[in-house]
Amino acid sequence: MQAVILAAGVGSRLDGAEGGLPKGLLEVGGASLLDRQVEQLRALGIERICIVTGYRPELVEQRFAGRAEFRHNPFYDRSNNLVSLVLARDWIEEDVVVAYADLLYELSVLEAALAAQGDINLLVDRSAVAPGHALVRIAGHAVQAIGRHIPVERADARFVGLTRLTSRGLGRLRPELERAMRAAHVDQYYTVALTALAERGHPIEAVDVTGQRWCEIDLPEDLDRARRTWS
Repeated sequence: MQAVILAAGVGSRLDGAEGGLPKGLLEVGGASLLDRQVEQLRALGIERICIVTGYRPELVEQRFAGRAEFRHNPFYDRSNNLVSLVLARDWIEEDVVVAYADLLYELSVLEAALAAQGDINLLVDRSAVAPGHALVRIAGHAVQAIGRHIPVERADARFVGLTRLTSRGLGRLRPELERAMRAAHVDQYYTVALTALAERGHPIEAVDVTGQRWCEIDLPEDLDRARRTWS
């Protein structure tokens, strides 16, 4: 099992919090978001970790030298994580967890990802549906669509920011990622490729972690709340 952490973004919605550090290096409870994720992955036996950098890559590379490998997205300021995942595709050789860098979660969330049985598994929270986030439509346990375009009233859950893929699942996803790149969807999240797969009838399993503790750091108030409630 490998892990890819998508950490290229500037974090512009944080309004320059912490002197313009990459978002993954923001600290909560004495540890950065990336430090927490890397240590949780290692605690569950995942030693091969790739961090896709973008904004201020030297800070991430200095901090995680020896603990992770790196790919760099030089287009970080005019693209989204679709491009970052495409740039890491040559590094991935086996089953993989793909994670956003701006996440906090308890270990049980990651354990749920690793225990998932599908070829493509999307972690979701049915209690966290809110505008402005990647929302998910689900039928039974099958994901039908993912994205910020989904109206709240039609959403069943929110995407947690963690996906687990087997080698077979990755083999299905790669052509959709490349198709999205050829269509110049470089400003999109990689979930646009997952939605395309779902629309073509490929099964994507919704792994429900409702009730388990996690958060995504998008806005200054998210960071403030995390620092009050996470140790």
